[in-house]
Amino acid sequence: MLLRKCGEAGRPCPTNCGIEFYAFFLVQSRKERKSVEALDVFEEMVQEGHLPDEILYSTVIKMMGDLGRLDNILELYERMKLQGLTLTKHTYTYLVHFFTNIGKFQVAVAFFSEMQSLGFPADEVIYGTIISIYGKLGMLADAEEAFKEMDEAKLLVSDRLFVLMARVRMQAGQFDLALELFDEMQSRGFEMTKHAWIVMLQCCLRQQQLSHAESVLDSMLDRGFADAVAFTWMFNLYKKMQMVQAGNALILKLENSSVLPDEELYNAILSHLCYAGLLQQADFYFSLMQMKGFSTDKAVKTMLMRAYGKVGRVADAASVYQSFKQVDPLATSIMFTIHHEFGNQEAAMGLFRCLLECDVKLSDKIISKYTSRGARDMVESLCSQMLTQGILPSEETLISVVNAFNSTEQCERALKLIKEGHSAGLQFSTKIYNAMINTCNKCGQESEAEMLLQTMEKLVSDEVACDVSK
Repeated sequence: MLLRKCGEAGRPCPTNCGIEFYAFFLVQSRKERKSVEALDVFEEMVQEGHLPDEILYSTVIKMMGDLGRLDNILELYERMKLQGLTLTKHTYTYLVHFFTNIGKFQVAVAFFSEMQSLGFPADEVIYGTIISIYGKLGMLADAEEAFKEMDEAKLLVSDRLFVLMARVRMQAGQFDLALELFDEMQSRGFEMTKHAWIVMLQCCLRQQQLSHAESVLDSMLDRGFADAVAFTWMFNLYKKMQMVQAGNALILKLENSSVLPDEELYNAILSHLCYAGLLQQADFYFSLMQMKGFSTDKAVKTMLMRAYGKVGRVADAASVYQSFKQVDPLATSIMFTIHHEFGNQEAAMGLFRCLLECDVKLSDKIISKYTSRGARDMVESLCSQMLTQGILPSEETLISVVNAFNSTEQCERALKLIKEGHSAGLQFSTKIYNAMINTCNKCGQESEAEMLLQTMEKLVSDEVACDVSK
């Protein structure tokens, strides 16, 4: 069988294929990226009674890695152990990196531990990989131990390793210890790189050490290390702390720097400007975003709509609303409010109908908001819209609406809503009927109250009969 395969590959076919030939063939096949064909030959070799050695196993394991066959790698590893063989140091290193790259961190740690138990010395690269894994797994003590081992082995040969350990400490919430590493790093003659400054800035931001963070950003600007990400982080901190003036100063700092905003930074700037009410600047940055083809976040768009609405720029708010590719309930509710407040009731009711189709709960909240404001005409229109479409407001909302119509004339309007609900085939709860009956009695509508009481009693008796039949 092997002779045929060798011939097909255009290779010389020795009369007796010994393990040396197999080893040569497999190594060459991996170099030529013919791992699938080589694996068939490996299985044939085993079937013919040839036992692979450590080097051959290592070659085939790497082939399995090339093909992404995880289960086969572990199977071969178990075969080796049964033969009493041990992986080479290079293969252990390969497997640690391989399983790290595909997110199998526990497996990578297991191979690293076994590598250490066998006395294979790890280099700075694999130590860096394993420290990174410990950080992702939340194993700070193990990361600290590995970092100590590196120091003792004199492997702390670059700033990258200090920055890596600082990041692990930061992820574990040990911010002060993370910052201490930068002092130690510089004491050993390593310069602060851009990556080091970034991690230092992150530590300050997570602790909300405002003055320290601002100092770090200034240092990054002086050295040409500041970028759009760093500015975005600062804007987000100022927003969280509601520091409008600091955000304004940061915009000036950005405009005087050579940093080019990316999409995320533009959104952060727009968010700040809308919150600060600086619409002229918001218009400028919004136009820049559109010119550069950047997308505006939904949250920023809704902030922009609200800002336009506050100053009566209804057309601009509508333009932003129309830029949504799909119906957004929150944006729709904001646009509804803007149209209503500026007198375009037809447009407002059209948006409310749209909102009923996508978010009934938000529609319900709008009714509650206008009920609390005493806007009875609007409440009546909104409730009528819901009820005629066969949609029942929440019990709490409808009770508050009924209670709001507390005069003789208004009582008629509440009764009209109940009748519209009946016409649409809706059933009201006894609590809603009780609220309506109380309102009728207060307004001198005893006959209507009596009719509602009869309707409610019939509803209750029907429910009881239904329960009994079950």
